[in-house]
Amino acid sequence: MAASNLESSYVEEGSFATNLNESKEATNVYQEAAVYLEEGIDNDKFDTHPKTQEQYKAFRRCHNHVYYITEVLTPFCLMLLALVEEPAAIMGLPFGIYGIFEVLFMGVLITLMVIRGKWLGWKKLFRQRRTIVKTVLIIGLLIDAFVEMGTSAHHYRYLRALRPLLLFDAYYLAGLRRITRDIFYSLIPILDMLILVMFFLLIFSLFGFLLFSNIEGDQYFQTFKSSFVQMFVLLTTSNHPDVMTVEYDVKPWSALFFDIFLLIGLYLLLNLFLAVVYSTFGDHEKNKFMKLYLHKRAALMKAFNLIVKEKNGVMKYNQFKELMKYFKPRMNHVEIVCCCKVLDQDGTGSIQLSQFLDLFLFCDMRWVHMKKGREHGRWYDMPRCPVVLSKCGKVVGRVVEHKYFHFLVGFVLLLNLAALIFEASYTTDPTGQSARFDSVDDLFLALYCLELVLKMFGLGPQGYFRDVWNWFDMVIVIVSLVGQIADDNLTSFVFLRPLRLIRLFALRKRYRDVLFTLWVVMPRMSHMLMLLANIYYFFAIIGMEVFANRITKGIFNNETDSYLTTYYNGEKTGRYHDINFNNILRSYQTLFVLTVVNNWFIIMDAYALVCGELARAYFMIFYLVILVIVTIVVSFVLDAFLSIDSEQKQADESQKSVTSKKYNVTLNTEDLLRSPSSNPEDNLFTYVGKRRRTKDDLSLTLYKDDIPRWIEDYEAVIKSSGTVSISMSQMKRLSTAIKGEEERVGKNPDPDT
Repeated sequence: MAASNLESSYVEEGSFATNLNESKEATNVYQEAAVYLEEGIDNDKFDTHPKTQEQYKAFRRCHNHVYYITEVLTPFCLMLLALVEEPAAIMGLPFGIYGIFEVLFMGVLITLMVIRGKWLGWKKLFRQRRTIVKTVLIIGLLIDAFVEMGTSAHHYRYLRALRPLLLFDAYYLAGLRRITRDIFYSLIPILDMLILVMFFLLIFSLFGFLLFSNIEGDQYFQTFKSSFVQMFVLLTTSNHPDVMTVEYDVKPWSALFFDIFLLIGLYLLLNLFLAVVYSTFGDHEKNKFMKLYLHKRAALMKAFNLIVKEKNGVMKYNQFKELMKYFKPRMNHVEIVCCCKVLDQDGTGSIQLSQFLDLFLFCDMRWVHMKKGREHGRWYDMPRCPVVLSKCGKVVGRVVEHKYFHFLVGFVLLLNLAALIFEASYTTDPTGQSARFDSVDDLFLALYCLELVLKMFGLGPQGYFRDVWNWFDMVIVIVSLVGQIADDNLTSFVFLRPLRLIRLFALRKRYRDVLFTLWVVMPRMSHMLMLLANIYYFFAIIGMEVFANRITKGIFNNETDSYLTTYYNGEKTGRYHDINFNNILRSYQTLFVLTVVNNWFIIMDAYALVCGELARAYFMIFYLVILVIVTIVVSFVLDAFLSIDSEQKQADESQKSVTSKKYNVTLNTEDLLRSPSSNPEDNLFTYVGKRRRTKDDLSLTLYKDDIPRWIEDYEAVIKSSGTVSISMSQMKRLSTAIKGEEERVGKNPDPDT
């Protein structure tokens, strides 16, 4: 690997490992190397690396779980104040009390910033843009809170809608921060497409006004403003075909106008919008992964060269163990030995730099000891097991692993599905069990219990519980048995019966892979959901300030607006008055209704009638923001599934799991005790290491052909600079150069050119 050319001794000037006496130097070298590794994982800049013991202590004060939890809980509690704040409080508090809590939470955030400043230094701290934004926001919120308490009267507090921004600096929410940054970096092409969509809307709104404003009985195109509003709603298809019925009745050819609009706007422009966002987001995702990958590589090189002083030197086990004591203090001796063994691919008993660069792939492995003869968890392979039981266990094991057994289980599940549908079709009480269906359900439950016993007997406990689906089966069966034994008419357990049918997904490998790939991308999707929740909070606060208590039951009548009376009269279907902004919880539900866009224009029309036509801007802007977010979510899912599909093909070829990384390591007594053994071939121990497959693993597979070029260009830059890392400006130039090279190769794929 080209990295071997860079195995040079490198210790930064002024690092605290070189400024101490010899008695403490060794310990502090490992501490500093561990800090480099943490900076690599956390994507922290190396210019914030602690240079003295005081800075190292400050570094540790703001890099611990107490600090991390506090910086998440404090903004979250601040956001929860919306439950008790006027003008839309769920629980009433004496006026100004929530202002005191707000000031206290701000004090905690300021304290956290002071602790961080002692580590970074105030100049470096306020060079960060997110720190400047956070400071300005805290000052603004404090002034707002003091004004609220001082005047003893509520005033419009739109600034509290920005409280979610305080979450973006939290360590545990780094994924949320990265997703948001990706969106901002992709904003220019997104805005270009939005401008194109708005231009398209304006053109067709003008045509609609000119063509249909003189039609008698029309209420949609009488003015250009109403024409624009209706065409905007039509783009979401919520008012189709109502918007065209009058025109279509008078002028049948007018249907062509609306059809062309939907074909171009809905099926062409919005899909083109998705393509542009996917392309831009994918390019930035690749660029971001390259930077993170090279940053981690630089951190590993710094840590290795700090410990190994010799040129072309290797890291011994004792050095690796001491390093892991500070980097992963919860790792025990066996886990450290296994990690060292899997890195030491050539079996020399030491780790080279090229091997050490894979540390992040193995340091989070969970190692499990597989006893000899029990690699598959078979209890009947034990030496003391009776012969008869051993033979029976082997026969049952072969039966439950046979494909026809799985077909039989699937057939039983399908019969159960048919029985449930039949029962639901002919029973009047869906929460109860009629007598004629009791025996049928008991029969299926008995079959599931028999399957559980056979699998447990044939696979052994370890083999059975290794499969997630077996865990699911056992929980459903046990809870169903409890409900059956406790009370035959216990309705709280009825809902579990359809859950058994989820096991149908376990029958085909493709179904299992789809569910498992969703599990793999779930962490990234959770970041998108958090971002969406924060956007909801912003619009909910604005909505409560403007629209709180403006919509009540029966607010409309036939004299004011017969159209809205149908939906807001409070009777039967006309209960739209509950979809309002009267508190934070109802606001979230209202925003979700607007996100679905079905009949969203009814809510917009109601608030426009009560609060003025300018209220429509709020709902339209919210729709455009959600359109961007949902499009980015679709782009991300598409990119993730393309990565997973590539990984799946390789997994199918090599018979590896797509959902986890798994490695086997064989150790002997000498490895475990770190002392010579009289017979190294005896007393062999097998350990299996496993961890969840992450998005980074998928990216490594997707960009495996590009990584060597990244490393080559990166090493060329650091050779010219004489360091093991490069500055952010150099990284940006490197990224631009690599992107230009990719575009050039794409235009001219001839390898000889």
